[in-house]
Amino acid sequence: MAERPKGLLTDQDPLIRVRGPLADQGPLTDQGPLTDKGQGHLADQDPLADQGPLADQGLLSSDRPGCGGSELRRPMAVTGGMVRRQRQLLLLLTGGVLLLLGLLLVYSSYTVRRRPVPISEPVCRPQINIAFLKTHKCASTTVQNILFRFGLRHNLTFVLPRQGNYLGRREPFRAELVRHLPWHPLGYNILAVHNRWDHGQVASVMPANTTFVTALRDPEAVFRSMYAYVEHDRFMPLDEFLEQEPIPEERFFHVLGRNQMLWDLGLPEERLTDPEAIRRLVADTERRFHLVMLAERMDESLVLLKHLLCWRTEDVVGLRLNALRPEARDHLSQRGRLRLRRWLAGDYQLYNHFRRVFERRVAEFGEERMRREVAELRAANERAFQECGMVSSQGTSLSPDFAMFSQRVTGFQPRNRTRDCEELARPELSFVELLRERQLQMARDVMGVTPHPSRTAAGEMTRRE
Repeated sequence: MAERPKGLLTDQDPLIRVRGPLADQGPLTDQGPLTDKGQGHLADQDPLADQGPLADQGLLSSDRPGCGGSELRRPMAVTGGMVRRQRQLLLLLTGGVLLLLGLLLVYSSYTVRRRPVPISEPVCRPQINIAFLKTHKCASTTVQNILFRFGLRHNLTFVLPRQGNYLGRREPFRAELVRHLPWHPLGYNILAVHNRWDHGQVASVMPANTTFVTALRDPEAVFRSMYAYVEHDRFMPLDEFLEQEPIPEERFFHVLGRNQMLWDLGLPEERLTDPEAIRRLVADTERRFHLVMLAERMDESLVLLKHLLCWRTEDVVGLRLNALRPEARDHLSQRGRLRLRRWLAGDYQLYNHFRRVFERRVAEFGEERMRREVAELRAANERAFQECGMVSSQGTSLSPDFAMFSQRVTGFQPRNRTRDCEELARPELSFVELLRERQLQMARDVMGVTPHPSRTAAGEMTRRE
C-alpha cells in the first residue's frame, strides 16, 4: 500500500542542553571536598603535624635524658604516617562515592529528558488533495458525496468534465481532457467523478502529495446490481443471460460489463481475462493507492478513510446514495451464480486480494477500537438523518434537485432545507452540475490567478474547530 507523505537537533533540544542539578553547582566543582583548599584544611588540622603539643614539650626530642630519642621517634612517626594514609584513603573513597553519585544523577537526568512522553496520539493535519477512483456499483456515490461536501465546506476545487459526470467513458483518463477548461488554472484538490484510471495521467493534474483511494465490492454483487440498474432484465432475465454460449461480452452503454472493476482500473479490454496482466495490475494498485475500501464494509472503510485523511467523524457522515431498492433485486439460481462467478474470475482475483489487505488493516487498527468508531459513525449518521428530516423514496419520484438517475435506486429529500442537509441528500448529477457552475464563477473571479491550497508544498490545511 502506498506510503504517506518527519529534524535536526537545536540548542534547545533536551539532548544537547542538560540543566540538571550537577550542571553548574554539582559536588565536583571548585568548592567540592576534593579541592586543594579542602586538602589544605585537613592538613592544617592534623593532630600529628610538626606543631603538635608533643613537639612543644620536647617529649619527642632526642635530647631527653635517659631515653633513646631515635627509638621513640621512629614508632611515633610510623604511627602518624599510617593515620595520614588512612585519612587520605578515606578522602579518596568519599570522593569516589560522590563522583559516582554525580555520574548517576547526570545519567538519570539525561535518560528522563530524552524519553518521549506519550501524552496523546500523534498530531496530524487534514488532507485536502484526494483522487478517488469512482468504481461502478461499489457504494462509490456515498464516498463521492462525502468528498464533494468536504470540498465545498473548505473552498476546494474539483477535477470536472466540461459536461456530464464522466471524464472519458471508453478510454482511460487523459490530462488533455481538463487542461483547456476555464477553471484549470485554479489547480485541483479533489477528483471524484467517473473515469477509467490511468495513474500517471491522473497524477499529472493533481498535487504531488495527493492521497489515492478507491472502493471494491464482491464481483457477483457488482454485476447483478449493474444488470438491474440498467434494467436489462426487462428484456432478458439474468439466469437466461448467463445461459448463453458464450456469455455476451458487449458492455451496457459501452461502459458496464464483465470484470467491471478491472475495467474501471484501466486494464485493457483484451487483458481482462489474462491472469498475469491482472496480477501486475493488482500489485500496481496496492503500491499506488493509499486505501482500497470495501462496499460490504463501508462503515469500517470510512473509519479508515477518516484516519488516513486526518478528518473528523462529522466529515465522513453520509447516506447510502444510489443503492438498489430491495424490490428491484433480481432472482438468480444457484447454477446461475456459479456460472457468473466463474465468468468474473478476473474481478475475483482483484477483489480477493484486497479483501485480505482490508482484513489486515482492520486488525492493525484494532478490532475493539474499530467497533467503537463504527458505532460512533453510525450514531452520527442517525443524528444527521433525524436533524435533516430525511425522507427516502423511489429515486425518480423526488424533486429535481434530489431525483436519481434510476427509479430502481433509493433517493433522499430533506424536510429541513439547510445547505448542509441539501448537500447530504444531493445526487451525483445534480451535485456535479452545482460544482461546475461554482467553479466556473471562481475562474471568472480569480483570473489573476491567486495562490490556491493545491499549489502549496504541504497541500494540507488547519482543521477548523
